[in-house]
Amino acid sequence: MTLSGLFLGLIFGFVLQRGRFCLTSAFRDLPAAKIHPFLIVVLIAVSLQSIALFSLQSVGVLTLPSDSLPLLATLIGGLLFGVGMTFSGCCATGGWYRSGEGKINNWFTVLIFALTMAAAQGGVLKAWFRPLLADPPEYGNIDQTLNISPWILVALLVAATALVSYRWLKSSTSLPKTTTKCGSNSFLLKPYRNPILLGALLGAIGIAAWLLSAPTGRNFGLGISVPSANLIQYLVTGQSRYLNWGTYLVIGIPLGALLTAKLSGELCLRSPAPAQLAKSAVGGFLMGIGAALSGGCTIANTLVATAYFSWQGWLATLMMIIGVWLTSRFFSKLHCSA
Repeated sequence: MTLSGLFLGLIFGFVLQRGRFCLTSAFRDLPAAKIHPFLIVVLIAVSLQSIALFSLQSVGVLTLPSDSLPLLATLIGGLLFGVGMTFSGCCATGGWYRSGEGKINNWFTVLIFALTMAAAQGGVLKAWFRPLLADPPEYGNIDQTLNISPWILVALLVAATALVSYRWLKSSTSLPKTTTKCGSNSFLLKPYRNPILLGALLGAIGIAAWLLSAPTGRNFGLGISVPSANLIQYLVTGQSRYLNWGTYLVIGIPLGALLTAKLSGELCLRSPAPAQLAKSAVGGFLMGIGAALSGGCTIANTLVATAYFSWQGWLATLMMIIGVWLTSRFFSKLHCSA
């Protein structure tokens, strides 16, 4: 069952590459009350996962995590991750799939990100982070803290998604175009410029991640940060315990993006200016620190943990938005890489 992670990673990389998924631009626009198409993508994906996860829990298929909350670490980590996103022009997941397209600056991003995560988990940075992460209070998830049915929160989430989607439909804004013309007329290889379709696909992949990884003893959905660290740890130590379902998922993402970019005529090596390489490295480092402190990246926190109403997921996402927005204001030339 572990290899199912590789299979899902290939599909995930395919969908990310076709959709040009990027949360940096969505987070940047949100404080200005602009509805970016990728916001619709996230809301739909999270809503679908939320409905599915609580339904599966109600019939005993899954047991959703009840998170602890290292509050200060989550706030600092989310903010740093948002700053790192802006410097690198992508989140960690964006770095992985764009690496498969041949973007050399994203190779730097994911390498530094993975090394930083590994150092924070069991290396030289672990001692620095321990005071912030030690003995976190057990708040439970939002519905548990408020002592209400999670379905009330699911209903509010779905209603908000429907409202924002309706406003977006009235504005008729599509997803960004690819910079390279697609080399195939196949529906599968055309860019996915409809955020409703992309959100539904990512939601389905997110649900599949829970179901496929559960038989391996893993109780979570999509995740990038810890598996990225595990990949480095496996390469350095050779210990098979690091080659797990999540590691295979991460390996599959750039491979899926590479195959898709090749078939669609978008695969090519792109060498950025040295200054951009430096920004990518700084961004990867900050995202690694941020993910280690806040419990994950935009996938684990924004796309997954928010779906089961984790305090950490929602607070980390809020701080990521603030980090992206503030950095974009002070460094106007930094933007989401194409």
